[in-house]
Amino acid sequence: GLFVCLFVESESDSEKALEQQRLMQQALMEKDRGNSFFKDGKYEEALSCYTTGMDADPKNAVLPANRAMTLLKLNRFEDAIRDCTLALDLDPTYTKAYHRRATARMELSKLEDAKRDFEKVLSLEPSNKQAQTELRRIKKALEPTTKKSEAAVETKRQQPKDPPHVVRPINKPVHLRSKKPLRRLVIEEIGGEDERSTFQPAVNPHAAELPSFPDEDVAQVSAPCSDKPDTGGEGKQVRENLIQEVEQSPYEGVPKVSVNRSSNVERRKPASPRGQQPVVTSDPPAVPAAPTTALQMQADWRRLYSYPELLYLYFKQIPPSMYAKLFQQSLESDILNGIMTLLRDFYLPNKDDVYSVLCSLSEVKRFNMAVMFMSAKDKQVVLEVFKGLKLCGQQSAEEIEALCKKYEVDV
Repeated sequence: GLFVCLFVESESDSEKALEQQRLMQQALMEKDRGNSFFKDGKYEEALSCYTTGMDADPKNAVLPANRAMTLLKLNRFEDAIRDCTLALDLDPTYTKAYHRRATARMELSKLEDAKRDFEKVLSLEPSNKQAQTELRRIKKALEPTTKKSEAAVETKRQQPKDPPHVVRPINKPVHLRSKKPLRRLVIEEIGGEDERSTFQPAVNPHAAELPSFPDEDVAQVSAPCSDKPDTGGEGKQVRENLIQEVEQSPYEGVPKVSVNRSSNVERRKPASPRGQQPVVTSDPPAVPAAPTTALQMQADWRRLYSYPELLYLYFKQIPPSMYAKLFQQSLESDILNGIMTLLRDFYLPNKDDVYSVLCSLSEVKRFNMAVMFMSAKDKQVVLEVFKGLKLCGQQSAEEIEALCKKYEVDV
């Protein structure tokens, strides 16, 4: 009975794996169909294909990003923002999703949000010319608002401030003032026991009635730090900053109250906590072993994306003869662009075998589709790789020219 249960369970797991592979292949097919429709300007058809692909493979970040591009063409900017956010939840390093979301936010005049997205693009791709241009445009558009806020801050800074020992009455209209009388405060000096004294303000019998303030205003005078936790030294600081002088009162008959402090009053600051916050550092990940499936490679690639040297060591483990079997139908344009960058930045300086990598990649089934969706910037990287390969002089001009045609570049 146990043997039968184990057999049935393993068979079920195998069926689930096959079904998952089938759905992933269906998602890739729908993405390719959507790309073809998009290229022909049939945006509604492309939208339908990307949606079907997303249903088949919800973890594929390229599908919602491509659908967002289609929604931009249809002027559905809010929907495009949602799709880009979904793609970034799946892959936080997807620069095209940041770029497309920034474009949609610009169309909706959400310039601050768009600015943050373009800054994120430049943090991932510092040489992205288009993002640099758009960011300059946004900053120029935001400049009047920034200058206005800076001018307001500067005006506030230039306004004269009262000395810390002066407390002025708050000038409120009569109908807004509280009807309750002011409370009399006992002011005592902080010092030795023999120096402590209580001060009573001199009362002018001919003075007019004192103005009344709202309860919250009285609370501000009597307990200015009531919204903060007691730290042990603040109560003394409050008592030392008591009323010294009331000047230029707008009301007739308000007496002036003066307090003379003893010169030997000891002032202490609240003790500050010692030590510093520990600095948290994240160690770079270990280089994984060579992948056996396209899914494993995609996961490793995303994890090592921020560490180009480790990504180079990881990819170099894979023999070029295994590319066709490894990628099968799963060669994404982002992965291909990343490989081209590795060839330019690491393979050529280290004199590795670039030609074998280029030849083997060109034999992968989805290679032509990935090349077709390369941007002008990506093609520039490929061109630099072929120029470096030509300078090495290990291949004939005919071999390099034949390979250039597959990559759609002309050296």
